[in-house]
Amino acid sequence: GDVCYMSKRPWDETWDERGCLTNNETLYPGLVKPGYATFRDREYILCATNKCNENWENAKEAVNFQDPSCSIATTTMSESEIIEAEFRMEWASMLNSISN
Repeated sequence: GDVCYMSKRPWDETWDERGCLTNNETLYPGLVKPGYATFRDREYILCATNKCNENWENAKEAVNFQDPSCSIATTTMSESEIIEAEFRMEWASMLNSISN
């Protein structure tokens, strides 16, 4: 095929589906392009190199995919922010009890 694919669920380390697609480039040039996508509960990699869908690592390399990394900065609330947050929770609780 012109473009091959692999798919897997994000929480599973093994792929569970793979295959190839053929596109009529005369009618629809560039319709299917290599890359990475997510849809519902699956990750997909579309690749266009030889044996790129042999395993998940090959597929990622074929599209130069980098696993997402996220560093979470820890923050602390000031004393006044804590008091305000507690006030808002109490206020919401009081309004909720009145409406019920």
